[in-house]
Amino acid sequence: MPLHVEPASPLGSLARDSLREAVKAVVHGASSWNANTTTGNVWLTKLGQGRMQVLTSDGPGSISAPIAVSVPPALVSELSVNTSVWLLITMIDSSVVDHMSSLSANGPVTYRSPLAEVSLLQETQGAVSVAQIANLVDPIAIRRKDDMQLDDRDRCCWFDPAR
Repeated sequence: MPLHVEPASPLGSLARDSLREAVKAVVHGASSWNANTTTGNVWLTKLGQGRMQVLTSDGPGSISAPIAVSVPPALVSELSVNTSVWLLITMIDSSVVDHMSSLSANGPVTYRSPLAEVSLLQETQGAVSVAQIANLVDPIAIRRKDDMQLDDRDRCCWFDPAR
């Protein structure tokens, strides 16, 4: 379970389902994996060393998620010492989003746009855990697909479970 995530919370259920799918991918010897769970649609891809790792909506490593993620090769190399590194994207189901709440300086926040959770995982001998990343030099780039329809009120934001 990721740090600062309450296991009984909606985010805890999401993390549990996503990690369970990662273990299935490892057990099946897959290099990529897609599954629908009760908390969302999960995409996983095993990252290799030595080149920019990109999970996109088309081309090599393609997924049908409405976002694309680029992971710098230096980070993959750093995380790959004695482990396999996986990129995890979960498009969170609206039933889970409805139970998530947040507060801002202006009051409660209601999520009305699709939410995605992006994590890097490390796998060692069948055990999967969320990678702990500190002092990131090169950014992990996350962008929406060009054809993703957005409402004028939609906004991109980052959720930090530690806050």
